[in-house]
Amino acid sequence: MMEMETLENIFPKKVVLKRNNKRNIEKLTYSVTEAALAITTNPQNVKALIDMGYLGCLKIGEIRIPKAEVNRFLNNYMNQDLASEIAKYREERKK
Repeated sequence: MMEMETLENIFPKKVVLKRNNKRNIEKLTYSVTEAALAITTNPQNVKALIDMGYLGCLKIGEIRIPKAEVNRFLNNYMNQDLASEIAKYREERKK
C-alpha cells in the first residue's frame, strides 16, 4: 500500500524560534503582594508588619521587600502569633 501524501509531508512545518530578549535574572526583592504570598498572609498584614518594624523594606517607587528580609522574618518569628500585635497596631491607627 502506498502512503497518501498529507499536507504535512508536502509542506513541512516551519520551526519558529522565539528569541527571548529578557535575561534570566533572579529577583532579589518581592512586592508587597508577592511577600504576602510567600508568608501566606494578606498585603495589608505585610504593610502593617513593615510599619511596625517587624519587616524591613526598600521604597524605590514602590515598596520592595528583600527575599533575605522575608527569610529573616520567618526565622525570627517562627511559632509566634503576631495577629494580636497587628490588631493592636490597627486599633491605635484608628484613633
